[in-house]
Amino acid sequence: MSPLSSIIAMVVALACAAFFAGFESGLLNVSQPRLLGLVRQGKRNAARLAEVMEDLSRAMTTLLVGNNIANVVYSTASASLAVALAGGSGSMAGLCSLLSAVTMVFLGEYLPKLLFTTKPMRRCVAVTGVYRLSAFCLWPIVSVFSLFVRAVFSNRSGAVRRMRLSRDGLRRIVAEGQVTTRLSGFERILIERVLALEGRFASELMHAGEPPEETELRIPSNMRGDDILPVMRRGHQRTAVVYDADSLEDVGWITEEDILLSLTGVLKEG
Repeated sequence: MSPLSSIIAMVVALACAAFFAGFESGLLNVSQPRLLGLVRQGKRNAARLAEVMEDLSRAMTTLLVGNNIANVVYSTASASLAVALAGGSGSMAGLCSLLSAVTMVFLGEYLPKLLFTTKPMRRCVAVTGVYRLSAFCLWPIVSVFSLFVRAVFSNRSGAVRRMRLSRDGLRRIVAEGQVTTRLSGFERILIERVLALEGRFASELMHAGEPPEETELRIPSNMRGDDILPVMRRGHQRTAVVYDADSLEDVGWITEEDILLSLTGVLKEG
């Protein structure tokens, strides 16, 4: 390999390593509420970034594979350049190797990670198209690695994980709704009522006495209100018996409509 070819290969590999390292750090620091807000506003690149983050495991595999390939190419090219420039001088070859290593650490790792960490949303959205092109080129290799990971860790489902918001994320959406998501008044109140259920328990929402219909579902009296409806949906039940968490005796019953009315009733009043 000629010195000019080695330099070109080093520059390309360095740029690729910097991109993969920076984008990886950016993905891990992107705020999901703000990203969903951009998707809601119709930003195409934001929607593409959301698709990437839905399968974060594959994205990390793609970035790691690309980064390692770039590092191998850079090391090979820098070694070839050191031999061409140093000739038979061992000290000169060692100096060239040291300079190339420092360059890779600073320009290929530290600086891009610093840049993507400071403004992860803006920079990740801007280069999502580059990532998609890289993922397409690395698809055969990444597929082999993904199969190996599934075999070793018994992850056979292969299901894509959808982006989920925590309660703190919902609170942030409500607090910054005008800036990030452009919430309507109805949506803002609905989210606030969903969060309000977190502070209420089944004992506060239930009816005393026997349930009007038979049900196999039983829930403790200290179950939070925002957890009741998902449990009913998973059990395919519209009514649940509420039992005392200490004595285990039945103390009342609750329906799916009770949970929904705790939301819509307040909305009607507002």
